[in-house]
Amino acid sequence: MLSQEKLLQAIDIEMRICRDAHPEDEPDKTHQILQIAALICHQGWAENAGNDQTELEQVVRSLETNEVVRGHQGWRELATT
Repeated sequence: MLSQEKLLQAIDIEMRICRDAHPEDEPDKTHQILQIAALICHQGWAENAGNDQTELEQVVRSLETNEVVRGHQGWRELATT
């Protein structure tokens, strides 16, 4: 079962990691901006999902397949109770 609280915590941790990074070149800075934007979008989606398992599943699948944030491993594991 997916937990909204755990998913939001995982997204928050990843956002802090992204914000704390200090990319040196423009492509990395652009990628950082895109990562943060994707995480903010998914955070809002997860907040609106509440405990609806179907919606939470869609959020997790989107995180797993999103080209910008899928490199962050373990979305499903981090969000599962």
